[in-house]
Amino acid sequence: MNFSIAAKGHSFKGAFAYYLHDKGAQTAERVAWAETRNLAHDDPAYAQSVMIATARQADALKKAAGVKATGRKAAGAVHAYSISWHPEKETIPGRAGMVAIANETLKLLKADHLQAVIVCHQDTAHPHVHVIVNRVDPATGKMHPFGNDAHKLDEWAAKYERDRKQIVSPNRDEKHEERKRHAARASPKAAFAKSAAPAAAKPKSRAAMLAELQAAQKARHKQEWADLSAANKARREAIKAERVDFKGIAAQHRTETRPLWSRLGKEQAAERRAFLEREKRVSGIVRNAIDIVRNQQIRGVADDRGFLAMCFNYTVSKSARHAAFNERQQEAKAQLAGTLDAALIAKFDAVKGTRAGKFAQARTVYDTARAALIERQNGASAKVREGWRQLYADREKEGYNGPRPAWGRRSAANDSQARAPGARSVTPAQSTRPNASPNTGPPHPAKRDFDRAGQLAAAKQSPEPNDRAAQWAMLEELGQKSRELGVSPGLHRSRELRRD
Repeated sequence: MNFSIAAKGHSFKGAFAYYLHDKGAQTAERVAWAETRNLAHDDPAYAQSVMIATARQADALKKAAGVKATGRKAAGAVHAYSISWHPEKETIPGRAGMVAIANETLKLLKADHLQAVIVCHQDTAHPHVHVIVNRVDPATGKMHPFGNDAHKLDEWAAKYERDRKQIVSPNRDEKHEERKRHAARASPKAAFAKSAAPAAAKPKSRAAMLAELQAAQKARHKQEWADLSAANKARREAIKAERVDFKGIAAQHRTETRPLWSRLGKEQAAERRAFLEREKRVSGIVRNAIDIVRNQQIRGVADDRGFLAMCFNYTVSKSARHAAFNERQQEAKAQLAGTLDAALIAKFDAVKGTRAGKFAQARTVYDTARAALIERQNGASAKVREGWRQLYADREKEGYNGPRPAWGRRSAANDSQARAPGARSVTPAQSTRPNASPNTGPPHPAKRDFDRAGQLAAAKQSPEPNDRAAQWAMLEELGQKSRELGVSPGLHRSRELRRD
């Protein structure tokens, strides 16, 4: 990761014209997306107007907030910096990850309460975002100083690379240490303060380093899930954006099938002319009747009467002949329409199948990435848990009796037993039993006195279960001894007896 800080400017209009458009043009093809902070909505034009108005009304805002407008006026209300990632040596975050990193840098510079615009550019090989900040506080009218922001961002970028184990700038830590040494040599006050300061703090313990590693790992895992979800959503939205023009497909289908309808129309027109021509002669009428009966028999719609009876009926009835002829032509049209409609539905189904295939492919990509992320995160979390187990195992060997997390109280042997079916976890209270794992170190004085008090109380004659007064006396004696030792050994039992 790298960053660059632009010189403080006076014109929001010029800054927005540069960051929200292509270089030397009025187009905005290099802008991938833009977001705002501490503004009503994400419209860049609105953000520009509000930030200009806020900077111009700085004195009025100070007066309204009760801030004295004294001293020299600060110049340059526009502050901008960029954050970029190496395209080959770093994992490039998605939009959600870039926005989260920009928010962290604003918080680092103590500018997360100011008006700001985050712009992502896509015109270079290295992905990067620009952050444009209005230095004028909208609540007080005071100008934010942004002191030493280059060093702060440099240190933050170095930690960002270390946490992800993707070191792009290996000399960054050395430059930071050299900068501190140079500052100490250049400033006599700093040198005096360093000599008068107490001894340097002790190096971080293993527990502190593990805790920091675990917290950073948790934040990184959370961000990785957010990036995975954002990428999956972007893929699905892209598929949804590819709208299918069913009307266009239907129009194209009609154009392709128009010759079929034209040919059928011509054939039926010629058939009708021949039919009407035969109707002028008796022999033609008989032939028409015979053709009608044969056609009905072929189509399976003939009556149950015999062939000659049907021919005679159509010969003597002109209306029956014409009706049967029209019915035959209408059926031919309906048959062609059904065939063409089935072909159109097949085209629709093919397009829908292609779209469904894209969604299925996107789901497969998500499931594969999700499984890989779970496996990778589980492996990383297992390493941290193993570090905690090793730490407390070493402490037990050294005789450490201090507090430990609830999830880390089991030793390595007990942890393997706890995974077995029916096994019980071993707590610190159980470890004092004779069959527990021995502790090589000396016990804590308070723990030793507490154990002795428990042994003295157990050595006394136990009262009968129904002798409530004797039970109460024994518990009060044990409680008094515990209060003297500064511990609290289960006095909730006496409260239960009191409720009884």
